[in-house]
Amino acid sequence: MARNAERPQRQALRDEMYLRDRIISTLKESPKTIPQIQEALGEYPIHEVVYWVAALWRFKILEETGKPDFEGFYTYELREEQQ
Repeated sequence: MARNAERPQRQALRDEMYLRDRIISTLKESPKTIPQIQEALGEYPIHEVVYWVAALWRFKILEETGKPDFEGFYTYELREEQQ
C-alpha cells in the first residue's frame, strides 16, 4: 500500500507513538514546517502529519515560531523544557 493512500484508522493509530518520537527527534535538529516534517518522516499522508503535530502542540510538546510562511504553514520547534 502506498504511503499517500488512505490507511485504516487502526494502522494510523498504531504508528502514532512511533511517529511521535520521530517527529520529536526531527525537530531536535532544527525547527520545521509540516511539509518538512512530512518529508523527514518518509511520505506519510499530510493529513496524518497535521494530526500528529496538532496533538504534540496541544499537549505543549511543540510550539509554533513566528508567523506562517507564504504557503500558510507555521514553523514548529520543541518547547524549552522538551529539549
